[in-house]
Amino acid sequence: MHPGHEAQHVESVVESVTETGKALYPQKDLFDETVVTADSGFHSEASVKAVLDAGIDAYIADNQFRQRNPDFVDQQTHKKKTTDKRRTSRARKYFVAADFVFDESGTLRCPAGHPMKSRNPNYRDRKKGYTGKTYSSYATRCSTCHLRARCLRNPHSPVRQVTKLDGARSYTQRMIDRFDSPRGRYWYRRRLGTVEPVFANIRSIMGLDRFTLRGRTKVDTQWKLYCLVHNIGKLSRYGPSFQAPTKILR
Repeated sequence: MHPGHEAQHVESVVESVTETGKALYPQKDLFDETVVTADSGFHSEASVKAVLDAGIDAYIADNQFRQRNPDFVDQQTHKKKTTDKRRTSRARKYFVAADFVFDESGTLRCPAGHPMKSRNPNYRDRKKGYTGKTYSSYATRCSTCHLRARCLRNPHSPVRQVTKLDGARSYTQRMIDRFDSPRGRYWYRRRLGTVEPVFANIRSIMGLDRFTLRGRTKVDTQWKLYCLVHNIGKLSRYGPSFQAPTKILR
């Protein structure tokens, strides 16, 4: 068992599966015949980078994947409205970096058409590896702009700042492009029938509603014992007619 957010452990899980695969099949790479799918809890720039750099056929969902899915285009129409003003206030739409465009002279202009000045020409996100330039609007124009409410999330901010990233795509964007492809949608839909039944069986049939031991070592042992029994059950049921699959989903 490992503490922390699950997205932090994607790289270590990949390494563990690779080592186990080499021990079982020295002449084979398990990921050559494996499609890896994961929900949005495993998504981060670092986790996506780990699987893409390893050349794994992986599809990791991001937090916005349903909003881009044509199958859910009408979900907001049927969504119940809430009377909680603290929640509905979050639904306000603000301008994003893509709404700030360069004119023919190379000057960045805000959605209202006002020019913006360079604030940091050497912006760099060391954690994610992004580079770009940061621009800032003029306080005299922002204070009287009719689009101010849609531009500034904090009404007390004097100006709007925008960072325009360089042309290189981030690992997150590369995964989004891969995930939104017909192949990505197909494999992710298969995940519901391959992953969730495992937890349903362990919790509902085997009765593991909560861990009865304390301490990382004991909890890890208890979880592995339940997984062992789960796998023995599958071998007992499907073992006699088992044939090696051409695709293995994790």
